[in-house]
Amino acid sequence: MNIDVENSFIAFLERVSKVGRKATLEEINSINRDCNNIIPNWYAELLMKYPICGLELGWQQFEPEEDFDGINWMQWSKPEMMKSEMIEAYPGIAIYKHGYLNVATCSHGSGDPYFININEGENPRVLQVFHDVSEKFEIIVKEGIDIVAESLSEFFKKAKSD
Repeated sequence: MNIDVENSFIAFLERVSKVGRKATLEEINSINRDCNNIIPNWYAELLMKYPICGLELGWQQFEPEEDFDGINWMQWSKPEMMKSEMIEAYPGIAIYKHGYLNVATCSHGSGDPYFININEGENPRVLQVFHDVSEKFEIIVKEGIDIVAESLSEFFKKAKSD
């Protein structure tokens, strides 16, 4: 696992009062069986070593205003949700075969899931993928992605907790 990702997540855990749970090897193997071995070893290690599954995190999507803090909330995906987002729902169905791995779901209403692209190495960008743009990969990646953070480690460094 990338040391920056690991260290930034450990630092995040030190700032929170609630944690999620660890994934099991059986859960990781089940996803990989059904999703073309999409979970790389480094990400499986993160999920199995640290209590991230089900953890609620916030990120600063908008500038704060007088009556709105601008934070968008997500829940880091539990293994069953990862699988569901990739093989039962769009945009996951259209993009996971191109290396997009579901990592989180919107926890406050938009329905737009979050992905990383495993082809970007062990510290990939965190992406919010709009669920209603298209069912076609080419259109989704051209018009339906918002970059949340330039790297997973940057995301954990700036992440908020409730």
